Amino acid sequence: MNVDVVSSNKAIVSVPEDDIAGIIGKKGFNINAIEKKLGMSIDIQPLGHKRQSEGSPGAQGQGSGNGQRTETVPYEVQLSRKGVVFYLDRSYKDCDLDLVVNGDYLLTAKSSKKGVIKIRKDNKIGKILSDAIEKKEDVVLKA
Repeated sequence: MNVDVVSSNKAIVSVPEDDIAGIIGKKGFNINAIEKKLGMSIDIQPLGHKRQSEGSPGAQGQGSGNGQRTETVPYEVQLSRKGVVFYLDRSYKDCDLDLVVNGDYLLTAKSSKKGVIKIRKDNKIGKILSDAIEKKEDVVLKA
């Protein structure tokens, strides 16, 4: 097992692939209870999982290996009734990207095959993000 605390409200835990289902639990019950108890979001990944596809933009140059990305990704954003949609250049398709609001890490999202990231507004992170965009705060995607 490997734990990487990315920020004060986010941790990435790498565990053997066979253990992932048990940690998450039915309908996410176990992981939700752990997150609530710790007061932080936890991302469960299989051991040896690379946070970015090989050969994708930003795959090299991640510095000391602490998971922090440095390359700023250009995007267009659209607020819809149900969520927030980021449109990226196709060179960022199937890529893990960190979303940072006002210098604070918010989440890591994976772009689609078409270079799109969709985040629903009906949860806490979606509300934080949509409020930040409406208020024209600093929202940055990093590869």
